Amino acid sequence: MIDLRNCKPGDKLISRGGKELTYVNFIEEEPIYPHMVRGRERLGSRCHDGKFWADGSETDEDVVQIVSQ
Repeated sequence: MIDLRNCKPGDKLISRGGKELTYVNFIEEEPIYPHMVRGRERLGSRCHDGKFWADGSETDEDVVQIVSQ
């Protein structure tokens, strides 16, 4: 099970489709999607278990693996 609360800035994340993301930071004020991640094209946010809000963007995918630095 993925838990992004264990991440620190710079950790590499692997998405469901195999994309590499980078953990940016935790945003305390955001109660549902408090974890910021960066892909090649843009920033995105995830909830504690790595899932994202399906907003129609085909570039966002759930996180399935954490590769700690």
